[in-house]
Amino acid sequence: VEYAEFTNQFKSKRGICAGAFCQFVVLPFVGFCSVSIFGLTEVVGLSLIVVSSSPGGSFSNWWCSIFNADLALSVAMTTISTVGAMVFLPVNILLYGTAAYSSSLEFDGTFWISLATTLGVVIAAVASGLFISAKFPTFRQRAFRIGNVAGLGLVLLGLRFSSSNDRPIWERDTNFYLGVMTPPLVGLVLSLSFASSLRLERPQCISVAIETCYQNTGIALAVALANYDDDNELADATGVPVFYQFVQLISLLIFSLCAWKMGWTYAPIDVSLREFCWNNYQRSQLDLESLSDNFEGIVGIE
Repeated sequence: VEYAEFTNQFKSKRGICAGAFCQFVVLPFVGFCSVSIFGLTEVVGLSLIVVSSSPGGSFSNWWCSIFNADLALSVAMTTISTVGAMVFLPVNILLYGTAAYSSSLEFDGTFWISLATTLGVVIAAVASGLFISAKFPTFRQRAFRIGNVAGLGLVLLGLRFSSSNDRPIWERDTNFYLGVMTPPLVGLVLSLSFASSLRLERPQCISVAIETCYQNTGIALAVALANYDDDNELADATGVPVFYQFVQLISLLIFSLCAWKMGWTYAPIDVSLREFCWNNYQRSQLDLESLSDNFEGIVGIE
């Protein structure tokens, strides 16, 4: 993403505000409702609340890049949500965790230390990524590949711990699957509807929806690994971010392809799938200046 286009997102605040509202208010509330409706156990429910309160998943930028939603808005939202998570993540966990399990839930020091450590790593990664991207643009592609490998490793790590001999992830009860898959699917629909109601550009609406749905499951995974020693509890807790990751991957793949064919991305609808995923159709600063010049010429502004 071009730095100039990235900074432009902070001048027009509607997209960022819409995304922040959906990430910090809408999705955590949907996660809490899912925990309550499906009667999830404390270990599973608390893990789902952490996942649904953890915006800033960096792979959401990858989705917006590959599927030609508004990448600049996506990166801006990730930056804002990652910093904002320092406040809103613990607040939402306390609010909805206590509301769901008021009689039995206790947060000890280990929980908050693991949460703070994970947030610190995420914030440092985003800040260093923006700095390196600005100073060393030729390194971007290599960093992209390293990030893909790291992301795959995190998924495999979660799969390893979420499938103990007694409780493999593919043998959970129906409420587990329904409860975990509800927040990303409902969040996707609600965020897209909300962004559209604000009259954002269609590619920006897609970015808001992707950013809302795609959560930083690594935070919940790190918190689970640091807080549960019992194998079955660890399997229950880590199973949530692993299955959530699976649901958001499948749902966003279908959603993004439908958005492309409906003309809601920057990519032309008549290009091939390979061209759609491979080529960059993002607006550049030059494109914006050209549009401005054309507009001024049409209305006769000197």
